[in-house]
Amino acid sequence: DALSGRLQDRKGTLLALLRDVHVQAFRDGEHTADITAARMTADSAHRTLLGTGGVRIVSLTDPPDTVITADRAFWDARSSLVVAVGNARAVQHPADGGPIITQTGGRITYDMATRRLVIAAE
Repeated sequence: DALSGRLQDRKGTLLALLRDVHVQAFRDGEHTADITAARMTADSAHRTLLGTGGVRIVSLTDPPDTVITADRAFWDARSSLVVAVGNARAVQHPADGGPIITQTGGRITYDMATRRLVIAAE
């Protein structure tokens, strides 16, 4: 869902330029995450998404019960990497009821293939 948006043809590549975006992400038919952003650009030819303006990713499955926030987030479906930059923060709620884990940094990279979350100071 998006409050507004438009399509743009950029040298044969169709871009969706969206504002006030609320996305439900699915993988293999399973609802895996909810994403919100003030603006989002989707490039179907390159299989990328760029969210800007208070990006919030609520991961339901990989990793479960994790919320990542940042100024911007980039997802490249070809590499399985999600990179969140600018005031990046990850909050994990362990399923076993253990203590909540909060990590901050300049960049958070999540590799969906290895399910590894890396926090960098940048």
